[in-house]
Amino acid sequence: MVRPTESSAATLPTSRRASVLVLFLGLWTMLWFAPWRECLMPWPWLRTGSALGLFLMPGMALHALISRDPVARVSGRVGYGFALSVTLTGVIGFVASLIHLGFTTVMTMLWLAGTVFVIALFRGRWAVAAQPASRAAEFSESLTLLPCMVVAFVAARLALSAAGGVDRYTQVARITGFLQSDAFSFRSIGFGDAVLAPPRYWLAFWGLCEAVVAWLSGVPPLEMDAIYLAPLLAMLSFIALFELARSLGLSRWLTAVALTTHMVLLIVLTHPGGQAGKIFFLNLTEDKTMTAAVLGPICLAAAASYWAAPALWRLVLVALSFSAAALSHPTSFGVTVLITCAYGGYELLATKHVGAVVRLLAVVAVVAAAASLPRFADHGARTHTHFAIAAAEAAGELTPVRQRRLVISSDHRYFAVSPSVVPMGIRAVGLVVLLVALRRLRRDRAARYVAGALSVVALTLVMPTAWIVGLFITPFHLWRVGWQAPFGIGFVVVAVAVVDGLRPLLARWPRMTRWCTHSVVLMAAQLALLLAVSLTVLPMHGHRLPSLHLPAEWRSRLYTFTELIHHTATCRRTYADAIAMGRLIDQLAPHGPVAVGDLPDTNSLIPSVSARARLVVFREPIETVQHAGITWPEAEARTAALQELFAVETPDPERLHILSQYRVEFVLHCGAWLAGARLATQYPDIFRIEATSGDFQLYRVQLGGIAAYAAD
Repeated sequence: MVRPTESSAATLPTSRRASVLVLFLGLWTMLWFAPWRECLMPWPWLRTGSALGLFLMPGMALHALISRDPVARVSGRVGYGFALSVTLTGVIGFVASLIHLGFTTVMTMLWLAGTVFVIALFRGRWAVAAQPASRAAEFSESLTLLPCMVVAFVAARLALSAAGGVDRYTQVARITGFLQSDAFSFRSIGFGDAVLAPPRYWLAFWGLCEAVVAWLSGVPPLEMDAIYLAPLLAMLSFIALFELARSLGLSRWLTAVALTTHMVLLIVLTHPGGQAGKIFFLNLTEDKTMTAAVLGPICLAAAASYWAAPALWRLVLVALSFSAAALSHPTSFGVTVLITCAYGGYELLATKHVGAVVRLLAVVAVVAAAASLPRFADHGARTHTHFAIAAAEAAGELTPVRQRRLVISSDHRYFAVSPSVVPMGIRAVGLVVLLVALRRLRRDRAARYVAGALSVVALTLVMPTAWIVGLFITPFHLWRVGWQAPFGIGFVVVAVAVVDGLRPLLARWPRMTRWCTHSVVLMAAQLALLLAVSLTVLPMHGHRLPSLHLPAEWRSRLYTFTELIHHTATCRRTYADAIAMGRLIDQLAPHGPVAVGDLPDTNSLIPSVSARARLVVFREPIETVQHAGITWPEAEARTAALQELFAVETPDPERLHILSQYRVEFVLHCGAWLAGARLATQYPDIFRIEATSGDFQLYRVQLGGIAAYAAD
């Protein structure tokens, strides 16, 4: 550990700097383009981690270039580096979509950006270490970092869910689309190039970031997204939380307590209703969860850092960090903006620093305004985005899932997040934390952040105010606001307040006062919390964390969440078999065949392994409406037709009619399908089995033969 001093600043000799630069750029270029991954084929974890490190490099170099700080915290360098790499990739992806560049060009542009940033760094004059820190200081610093590292590794282990499905079908389909695209565009996934994607995806480039990591690592997107990436993102999430806590002025010990408590409370909040813990441990690779759990804390850390010490480069960092969230997911970005505004309001109230608060909020407002422009685009998806309950009901889109997450007044004018999502006990605890934070606004910077975040959460929990947040993120996304609640930092704010309150009472006993410090009391409270969770919560909720009881085939077999939790499976889907089927479809019909699969999982899986195949339906009717650009009745009719196609009681001539009606060329089925085998036997010129791989069977349909059969 070293400390820089301006008086002893030095620079490397010019010749040596040039040699180091050439060596670094050569290594960087080789790792970016050379097929090093082939040497590490038996170690997918190492390949994925190395690829993520390469993805971070341009952002870390840009952060060093902006901050000009040679000894920035590792948490800051990594956390901001990740955010800036996401911003850089998103900007390049947006430009590539506008002018139709390919994936190879995007990779070259990312490499070029990293190269330029590194050269710019080496051209600058950097201060080098002159005075080493004392051994005692190094030991103390390492000791406080140890629990933070342990927490990050435990979180990574718990985030290993090894499951796919639901929103991941969309996520992996977008990754596959980027990887296999000859030219980027704003086309939809799964329904051909002629269908324009919903505006919500025009600025959503987290899938492209994952595609970069998948390409660098050589790990198939389906496998990487389900297994290997989530634990790494969990570690990044806690690195971001560490940076946020330190930016708020918490000591290393208090930060360690905050991180440990945050993880413990995430374990507690694993209720199936959509609480933060369940979403974090099961859905971390999805764009909405990653933005909330990784980019959200980094954005708030940038804001806290700027308000603590206003500087132009910190304001630039704020703009770029918030741009990363805007280029990843609109709803999670909107929640982060609302929390920042509330935090800024309390900062203004407590410090009267009008200029700093206004400047930062103005920058955030500009980014938010730019990110909101696609909302006003003339696209059919606009008719399915509702900011009022009555409008959704009138359109027939007030689905049971949406209703379960809300409490709705009888006249449908007011609404709030349902207690099934945020139970009353959690609300009571949150109210106590909010009140304590409000009392300590002028004393603690962390209290101002906690008050701001919990104020936004509180608005969603009561009917008179929930509509305010609903205007920004729609009523049906209100349940996601709680994902960004300050669990660990809120605990620290309350515990510090309790310690400060106890000190006057213990003044008569000097020995007690000596032990009544923030660190000692907080660590004792933390140990008690850990003990309580270990004895009560884990036995009750452990079955909701698939990582605690992974099946034997979790490395090779694709499970859905339901199959992992309930230990049921309709067929054996392996990554290798699914990928082989997708490649075969692309080889047999490279110009975009219509393909269907047995509902719901195999059919929704097809775009994740074949970017060219076109579907009849995708996931559920609302998703089909959004991605296919069709009406709700048509989407329901298509879904009903596919259900009839695979129903046991459907007559075989009717199956052929459905295949002909929707111009289906391939049918992918997992598990035994008696009707398919029967059709292949009775009508070999019309319907035949093309290939098998594991439990998958791929059937080929001759549409011309069906037409001739119908004519006869």
